[in-house]
Amino acid sequence: MNAPVTTTSINRTSASIYRFNAAEATRRRPKKEYVFSSCSPESIAMLVGGGGLGKSYLALQLMVTLALADSAKLAEWSVAFNVKQARSSAFISLEDPTDELHFRLQAIAKHLQLDDVECDTIGTMCSFPTLVGSDFTITDPSWRDDVVSALKAAHPDGLDLLVIDTLSAAHRANETDNTAMGEVMSSIGIIGAALRCAVLIIHHVAKDTLKAGTTNTASAARGASATTNRVRYQASVSATDNADVLSFEVSKVNGGIKPRPQLWKLVDGAGGVKDPYTKQAANINAAAAVAPTKPAVTTMSTSGKPYNPIIRKPKNEKTDSAG
Repeated sequence: MNAPVTTTSINRTSASIYRFNAAEATRRRPKKEYVFSSCSPESIAMLVGGGGLGKSYLALQLMVTLALADSAKLAEWSVAFNVKQARSSAFISLEDPTDELHFRLQAIAKHLQLDDVECDTIGTMCSFPTLVGSDFTITDPSWRDDVVSALKAAHPDGLDLLVIDTLSAAHRANETDNTAMGEVMSSIGIIGAALRCAVLIIHHVAKDTLKAGTTNTASAARGASATTNRVRYQASVSATDNADVLSFEVSKVNGGIKPRPQLWKLVDGAGGVKDPYTKQAANINAAAAVAPTKPAVTTMSTSGKPYNPIIRKPKNEKTDSAG
């Protein structure tokens, strides 16, 4: 039995109204679903951390995991991200040009030893609109409409997760102004509602929390409290005593269970591809004289040409590296 929902018109907006009744009191509660980790569908999430720690890279790894959730090659990442099924995603880049995204996706594909079919699956399930150098402002209704239209066209079967990198590049508001940032967060919510997807915002931490080493708290995000108050899920990436190991910790969850903190080890250096890292793995690596290496893989397609992960662009995007 489905939950009783009626649709009405409230201030020109179609709204669903839920009603609780006797039948609902005995209806079997549906199993809670998450897009990843403890991030609920159609919610706003945030990933925060200091500069240069690889937040954007980790978000790309999450998108690849969502696209290839059924692949054994992604088993460790799927467990770490709590990904249960394949889902579609999009990454709006406001800081890195297409060439940088291409480089990072190639590095991920090489590390995982993905074949052509798996790379093409990423191209089908993921899109990467690059708006570097544009005057994109998320509070501008015309820009919001353009983004929604473009992503609906790129994902005709629906979108599950939208990543915005970064929050500070998506608006022109005063980050310390609660009213202004409330409007920014509302605008993000409007896009998520229009696409019926979760939105993951990449954001920086406040300088004082960085100095104090408290970036794993819910109040660590830079700027006004309205920013954190609107998100339903917040995770942080922070440095550890080991320069090659990062900490990933969920500091806020509404309507879910907070996962345990995790460690991720850099594979290609700071800000590069990362693998889940456990104490057991640390002990094994410390005891091993020579760490096993993966066999060399080719980045060539079956046609003999260098493989390019598919990166969709807005029609009006410039072809130069400035976006």
